[in-house]
Amino acid sequence: MLRGSPTLSCPGLYTSQVDGCGRDLSAEKAYLQRYSVCEGHFKAEVAVVHGQEMRFCQQCNKFQDLREFEGSRRSCAARSKDRNMRRR
Repeated sequence: MLRGSPTLSCPGLYTSQVDGCGRDLSAEKAYLQRYSVCEGHFKAEVAVVHGQEMRFCQQCNKFQDLREFEGSRRSCAARSKDRNMRRR
C-alpha cells in the first residue's frame, strides 16, 4: 500500500503535514494528497513544518528550508540551477 493512502476502515486519513493546518485532504487533488499538503500551503511563500519555516519546492515535491529559495520562487535554487544547465 502507498504511504498515506486511505483504507476503507480509516476514511479521511489524508491530512496536511503543515503545523496547525490539519486540513482533511480526502477531497483534494491526488498530487496534493500524495505530498500531504493543502492547496493554500502548496502555493504559500512560508509554511511551518516540524517547527521550521519552509516552502514547498514544486520541482523536488517536498518542503525545504527557506534559505534554499531565491526570492519568492517556488523551485529551490539547486533545481533551478540544474534546469538552467540542461537548457544550455
